[in-house]
Amino acid sequence: MRNTMRRMENITFYDPAGIARHLEKMAARGWMLESRTNFTWHYRRITPARLHFAVTYFPQASDFDPEPSEQQRIFRDFCETAGWKHVVSWAQMQIFVNERENPVPMETDALVQVQTIHKAMKKNYLPSQLLLMAVALLNVALLIYTLISNPLYVLSSNTSLYTGSCWTLMLALCGMEIGAYYHWYHRAKKVAEQNGEFVETRRYRGVKLVILILMLCAMAFWFLSMTDGKQRMIGIAALLYVAVLMVMVNGVKALLKHKKVRAGINRSVTIASCFVLSFALMGGLTYFVTRFVGSGRPEKEPVDAYEFHGQTWYLYDDPLPLTIEDMMETDSSGYSREWTERSSVFLTQYEARQRGKLGEKQLTDLEYTITRVRVPAIFDFCRDSIMKRYADRSGEYADYYRYEPQDPALWGANEAYRRYSGDTALDSYLVCWGDKIVEITFYWEANDGQIEIAAEKLRDA
Repeated sequence: MRNTMRRMENITFYDPAGIARHLEKMAARGWMLESRTNFTWHYRRITPARLHFAVTYFPQASDFDPEPSEQQRIFRDFCETAGWKHVVSWAQMQIFVNERENPVPMETDALVQVQTIHKAMKKNYLPSQLLLMAVALLNVALLIYTLISNPLYVLSSNTSLYTGSCWTLMLALCGMEIGAYYHWYHRAKKVAEQNGEFVETRRYRGVKLVILILMLCAMAFWFLSMTDGKQRMIGIAALLYVAVLMVMVNGVKALLKHKKVRAGINRSVTIASCFVLSFALMGGLTYFVTRFVGSGRPEKEPVDAYEFHGQTWYLYDDPLPLTIEDMMETDSSGYSREWTERSSVFLTQYEARQRGKLGEKQLTDLEYTITRVRVPAIFDFCRDSIMKRYADRSGEYADYYRYEPQDPALWGANEAYRRYSGDTALDSYLVCWGDKIVEITFYWEANDGQIEIAAEKLRDA
C-alpha cells in the first residue's frame, strides 16, 4: 500500500472555498496535503479524518521567497493560536488546516478578502496569463495569415494543424481564465460592498479538462500521423526539449530557494537561466537532429554535384511520375529531379521539380504540384485558393496573373485552366481529375502531343 500520492489538481487559483472543500474531501478519504510543485500536489496517507481547511492570500509573498517573511511568520503564529496550522504555500496562496470541531473562521470581512485576492492575482497569476495569451494570440494570428495567404500549406501539414489547434485552444483557455476572473471580481466586490457576503468562484473545471483532453488528442494524432520514424524522433526530441527546459529552470529556482538566496536575486537568476538553457538545449536538439536523425530529408542524397559561378549545386534523382524525357528527347544526365510530399487528414500534396544544370541552355525545366483532396467538401476551396494565389493583387498589377478556363478535352479532365500574364497565355495549367488538382508549368511551349502525354502520366499518378 502506497503512503504517498501525486495528483495534477484541476483548481482555480482564486477559488479558496473550492480548494478548501477539495482538501477536506481528500482528508476524509485518508490523504493529507504535504507539498506541491508547479505541476503536481503531493499527499501523504493519514487516518481518515474530518478536518477543516482554509485558504488565504498574502499579496507580498512570492514563489521565489526562500522562507516566510517576518509578517508571514507573525500571521501564522496568530493563526496557530486559533488552531489553524500552516500546511503549504503556493506563491501568494497560504493553506491552513484546523482539527477543531467548529473553528473560528479565518476570513470575516468579505470585501477585504476580495481585495486581498485581487492584489495577489495582480502579482503573478494575471501577468503570466496575459503574457501567455499574447503569445497564443500572435501564433493564432500567424496561423490565420498563413491560412489566408497559402491555405493549402496549412491543410497539407499535420504539424501546422496540430500547433495551430493547440495555440487556438490555449488562446481560448487564457481568454476564459482572464474573463472569468474579472467577471467574478467585479461581481464579488459589488456583493461584498452591498451585503457583506463573499461570492464563491464559478468553477470551469469541465471546460479546462475538455481543452486539455483535446490538446492531448491532437498530440496523439500528430504522433500517429508521422509515418517516418525519423520524423517521429524529431517530434519526441522537441517535446523532450520543452520538458527538460521546464524541469531544469524549476530546479534552479528550487535550489536557490534551498540555499536561502533572496527572492529578487532568485528571480533574476532563474530568468537568466531560462534564457541560457533554452539556447543551450536548442543547440543540443539541433545537433541531435543533424547528427543522428538527419536534416529533415535524410533519405534524399545527391547523386552528383557541379560548380557554377563559384557555388556548388547538387543533382538529385528522385523517381517522378512525369519527366521531360517522357515528352521530348533530351540529355537525361543533365537534370536534377526532386520529389517532396506533405500529407494531412485533409489532403496530400506532392511537388515535383526537374531542373537542368545551370549554364546549359539546351536544357529546360518542368515543375508540377499534385494535390489529392481527401475531404470532398473542401475540393472547390482548394482549387479556388490555388487560382486566387495569382489573382489577389492590387494596384497596377491587379489581375496581372490569372487563370482562364480552357477546354478540358485535351487533358481528358473534369476542368482545365490556363494561366495568363496580362493578355499573354503562359505554359502553366491547372487541371482537375476527380479528387486530384494538378498545377503544372512547362518551361517551353508545350504542344498538344506533349500535353496529352503529361495528362496520361499525371491522371494516374
